[in-house]
Amino acid sequence: MRGLNLLKIQMQIEIIKEKVKRRLAPESQVSDDGTLYLKDFVARCLNCQKIKAEHQRPGEWLQPLEILKWKWEHITMDFVIGLLRTQQGHDSIWVIADRLTKSTHFIPVRTTYTLDKLAAIYIEDIVRLHGIPVGIVSDRDPRFTS
Repeated sequence: MRGLNLLKIQMQIEIIKEKVKRRLAPESQVSDDGTLYLKDFVARCLNCQKIKAEHQRPGEWLQPLEILKWKWEHITMDFVIGLLRTQQGHDSIWVIADRLTKSTHFIPVRTTYTLDKLAAIYIEDIVRLHGIPVGIVSDRDPRFTS
C-alpha cells in the first residue's frame, strides 16, 4: 500500500512538471534531478519583485501595551524631519503625545540637537507641565538608542 502511494505521488509530480514545462516553457526549466527553476520568470514578475519575501526578516511578536489609567502617565514621541528650515533654524518637529487623551505637544527642534539639548527641552516643555511619565513609547530613533 505504501509503495502505491509513493508511486502515485511521483506520477503526480511528473504530471505537474510537464504542465509547467508547457505553460512556462521559456521562463522555467526542470533539471535532470527534478528541480524546477523559475529564475527568469521571477525576474520579470512584478509582484515577485515587490514582495521578495525570502529576503525579508521574519516579523517579531507584538508587545501589547498596558491599559492606561491616568493622563500623561504614558507618552509616545517621534520626530518629523526633513522640513524646510524656519527663520530660527528649526528643521524638524518633535511630537510628544499622551497615549490616553491623545493630547499632543509639537516642539520645533533642529536635527543637529544633541541628546542633552533634547532632554533640557523635554524637561522645560513637558515635565514642567505634566510631570515625569511612567512609560515612553518611541520608535528606535538613533537619538534615543545611541
